[in-house]
Parts: sequence; C-alpha cells; structure tokens
Amino acid sequence: MTRMIVTYFSATGTTEMAAEALTKATHAELYRIEPAERYTRLGI
Repeated sequence: MTRMIVTYFSATGTTEMAAEALTKATHAELYRIEPAERYTRLGI
C-alpha cells in the first residue's frame, strides 16, 4: 500500500480547506507547515 502525505501552508485558510479536501479524497496524512513568526494582515 502506498502512503501519501499532504503538506500545506495557509496564511488565510483557503489552502487549508483545499488540503483537507484532498486529504479526505486520497486518505493521506495531513501536515501543516507553520511559519516561525505569525503573519499579520499587513504582512500577507
């Protein structure tokens, strides 16, 4: 059996929703990449 992982970075939540949908469709593991420092609204 092939194992898969979906990795993502999402500053606003849009990519997170897509990654979660892809994970459910493929039965993959989900891993969120987090920044060392949080983004602010001005930094996006």
